[in-house]
This record gives sequence, structure tokens and C-alpha cells, in this order.
Amino acid sequence: MIAEHYDPVDVDKELRNDTAALVRSGVNVHILFQGPDQPITNIADRMNGTHWDVTGVGFGQRGAPILDVVTRFEDNLHQFRENAPLTPTVFNWGPTTLAASVIRHVPLKEDCSDKPGKSIAYEEVCPPELCEKVTVVTSGSLEELLKGIEH
Repeated sequence: MIAEHYDPVDVDKELRNDTAALVRSGVNVHILFQGPDQPITNIADRMNGTHWDVTGVGFGQRGAPILDVVTRFEDNLHQFRENAPLTPTVFNWGPTTLAASVIRHVPLKEDCSDKPGKSIAYEEVCPPELCEKVTVVTSGSLEELLKGIEH
């Protein structure tokens, strides 16, 4: 992210807030952020045994001018095709458009303001020598997800 000239603090805040917005809108969400240094099989491990209505890849991968990141983008698409063959893949156009990119492809059939979705997991997989802070929330708690950021 830093190599692509994004402010990691701003991106972290925006992605966590948008993930919470998706859950509040009625969508069940599993987020996995990992760099090209991590095994691609992490995606398949998390996808196995679950029906997915949509998969998504962020702009940070698609817009990257770094070969390793673009290669990982291609690998991600292959994993999605293998593990959720007929599922649409969405692409956001920035860290504040995650929810919009999902909802425009999987519109909600009803107002879910009183029936939020579930935060299955929010995982950032990054070695400590590369990342100062890593957020991993598997409890489903939006309060835990949003802890420590202004929202």
C-alpha cells in the first residue's frame, strides 16, 4: 500500500468503516487482506464450504504498478473461479466504495436496517516486520472492528 502511495492509516479507517456499512446493510461479510508474500491458498481455505453470492478485489491490487501485486490479482481471480465458479466478482474503485461495489451487484431485496448481516471475519495477514499494526476480528463484533478509529 505504501509503495503505491496510499496513506495506510486513512485506507485502514475507510475499509473498516465500509465493511461495517456492508454488515449494517444486511450483508454477511468475510474480508481477507494479504500481500503477495502470503500463500494464495489462504483464499481457498477461507472460501471452502461456504456459498458466496459475490467475491471482490480492491483497487489497490487492480491499479498496482507492481508486478507481484498484479500477479496476485490474477491468482485471486483464479481462486474465485475455482471456489465459486458462477459467482460475480466485483471491483471497488477506492477504499470508500467497497459497500457500493457489492450492493450494486447483489441488491438487497428488503430494508435490512433492523436485520444486519454478520461479520464473519476481517483479517489482515501481514508479517510483523512489514506491518506496524494488523487488525484481525473473528468475533463478529463491529465495535471491535471499529475500535481505535474515528468513524
